[in-house]
Amino acid sequence: MVVNGVRALTYSEIRTWKQCRYRHELSYVKRYAANEKASYFKRGSAVHRFIELMHTQTEPIVIDTLIDQLRREWCAEIAYMQPDEECGKTPALGDEDKEELAVLEGMIRAYHKHYFLNNEFAGYLAEAAVSATIDDAVSWAKIDGIIKLKRQMDAYWIHEIKTASSFSDNDRKLLNIDDQSHHYLMTVQTKWPEKNFVGAIRTVIKAPSIKQTKKETVDEYCKRVVADYQERPEFYLRRFYVEKPKQVIDEYRDYFKTIYKEIVLSRFAPKTPGIQTCGMCDFFEYCTETDAKVKEEVLKRDFYVRGSTHSDAPILNDRTVQQIKQMV
Repeated sequence: MVVNGVRALTYSEIRTWKQCRYRHELSYVKRYAANEKASYFKRGSAVHRFIELMHTQTEPIVIDTLIDQLRREWCAEIAYMQPDEECGKTPALGDEDKEELAVLEGMIRAYHKHYFLNNEFAGYLAEAAVSATIDDAVSWAKIDGIIKLKRQMDAYWIHEIKTASSFSDNDRKLLNIDDQSHHYLMTVQTKWPEKNFVGAIRTVIKAPSIKQTKKETVDEYCKRVVADYQERPEFYLRRFYVEKPKQVIDEYRDYFKTIYKEIVLSRFAPKTPGIQTCGMCDFFEYCTETDAKVKEEVLKRDFYVRGSTHSDAPILNDRTVQQIKQMV
């Protein structure tokens, strides 16, 4: 990635480098990206977007209006129609599309009921894109949210929203050693040293735990999924707060400066095959194919070359903070 003409590293790039340098070469040097994202990425993106809308809209939030917007946008994506067209004008959604829409609606309604209406945040800056220079190294981070808590007005937190198949107390424990939050906090602390960034908040939203019965139609099951999220939001949502001591971030800063040089200067990209990493890799078919012509066909069919530049992020100054929407 290039920020204002300078090579910058994201946490995702560092993680990919550690997993497999050949995958890093294809994804971050040659800039190949899969033509279609997996469904769980679409789910995460949609949930992020509508939670951000809750926190940043200037008008009072009416949840049914927000859900209507979700349905229009979902129909537009599935049937390639304009978002302002009615779902009734589109071809009938398939069963899987109906179920996914029900999950999205349930997650958003549960978040609204369980967290948004509790009015915990004093301010919320969504999708904060931040870059910072650490000696000769440059970091870049796109953070779900930068927030203030009403009970702690003298501090800032980074907020990450995750959709998951399940979660346990290990999610909270892993935050203590999670380099993603370390990378984000290092970046914002370096960018805005006058601000008191104290830690990371992770909101986890779980996939449905109920299954369709033999007697249920798909429509009946979808209604039950949405109802279950509304009736048991505390079962499906968890929020963890983890403060990060200065020493922890300083240690990660030293590590970042070292790995920045390794990644930027490296010219060797060995494959690192493994069950845990290769199975989820977009390049698996391309990488394991031995015939050069077939490899080329896979590359042309499944991937495109993405851009590599990002403009610098705006400074989060006092005026910007004052303009962050007060939650209703």
